[in-house]
Amino acid sequence: MSKSHEFKQKEDFRLRPTHLIRISIFLAIIYFSINYLSSQSPKPIIVNDPTTILGEQIQNNGNLKDLSGKIYRYLPEESQNLFNNLPQNPVIISLQEKIDYLKDQSKDFPQKQIKEIQKELLKRFYQNALDNIDN
Repeated sequence: MSKSHEFKQKEDFRLRPTHLIRISIFLAIIYFSINYLSSQSPKPIIVNDPTTILGEQIQNNGNLKDLSGKIYRYLPEESQNLFNNLPQNPVIISLQEKIDYLKDQSKDFPQKQIKEIQKELLKRFYQNALDNIDN
């Protein structure tokens, strides 16, 4: 057998001063990198992309009504007129009537259901009583 193929016995690991210096340099680089990155304040990204949505370009400070008002001002007059005449649209009127009808029907819905259940229970109770009497 040749000497190159012989197995060598593993050396035991020893923590030497050079290892400690390398680890301390590595940890110092990581520490200063994290401190530097965390101290930087994020800069706002300003994009002048013509494909962005109008609402993305308007700063609104979290107020939705303010945002919708600003967007409304950017609309052409024709579109503004369409929005103003929207409540007179027959489809919208029909939809509003259906919503009102459903609201009226659902006002006392739980009470109606309770009454129906009570009636059904009474009917079953009396039917069972009549069946027992007949037997």
